[in-house]
Amino acid sequence: MTSPTPSDSAATRDQAGYRDLMLTLVSYPDRVPDQALHNAARLASRLGGQVTSVAPVVRVAAPRNRLADMLLNFKELVRTEEARSAENARSLADAFEAAAQPLGVAVERRIEPVELFFEADRLAEDARTFDLAMVPYGKTTANDRSVAEAMLFHSGRPVLLVPDANPLRDEGRLETVAVAWDGGREAARALADATPLLAAAGRVRILVITGEKASVKAGTAAQVIRHLARHGVAAEVDEVDAGGEPIGQVLSAYLAERKIGLLVMGAYGRSKAREMVLGGATRSVLQDAGIPVLMSH
Repeated sequence: MTSPTPSDSAATRDQAGYRDLMLTLVSYPDRVPDQALHNAARLASRLGGQVTSVAPVVRVAAPRNRLADMLLNFKELVRTEEARSAENARSLADAFEAAAQPLGVAVERRIEPVELFFEADRLAEDARTFDLAMVPYGKTTANDRSVAEAMLFHSGRPVLLVPDANPLRDEGRLETVAVAWDGGREAARALADATPLLAAAGRVRILVITGEKASVKAGTAAQVIRHLARHGVAAEVDEVDAGGEPIGQVLSAYLAERKIGLLVMGAYGRSKAREMVLGGATRSVLQDAGIPVLMSH
């Protein structure tokens, strides 16, 4: 465990109001990239609170067919892969602590055995007793998207997707945060979960995309502005007409044009025979938004 050291950003971190953070560290078949660990440490330094890194170590069930075991040398293969997962878990926990310590972030680690293919379910269960779960995501960790989906739809907690490749743009506190608003339940949940973060942001913008959902009209965000003002948050509204373009494309263009440092949005989707059917914007973000995204369902 590492202990926090004095930091100029301590007051900003305390304002964010997240005391108990979780970071998922997938160790198999590939380890989380180091850039994701550095990004997670920087985000944690802005959000405040203590981070518990949770790294599952896979356990593989032995085959029941002795002949198959003899022919494939399955037991030796299992020992090798389990050892690789354990080593990855330890090195990930070490690397995150090394990145977090200079930023004054307090860290604990949890390395736990999990049956192969059940890592996502276990991580979602673990997240239920934290304020916020940080999950590395992007093209490099595309194979781990099941973890992000399980966290979003089964943990009951807000999820902060951490870019796995590009370094974060903003230095110090989060300068410009955008909230995607369509008036729906998921958007309302995300707004509530992100309010402590918005109070510590430099600038807050409310994004309303019209022409994509019939229920989303001009002026939809008026009550969001009123609500945030009660929390001391001054926000601006950006109304963007989709113009027939896919929602993901509209969203990406907006994020780039406004130089958004973090996006807040609801996660839309449903489960169908353990396969997630995602909404267009949710699917686009999980593919790679390139910036941190706080999502709630």
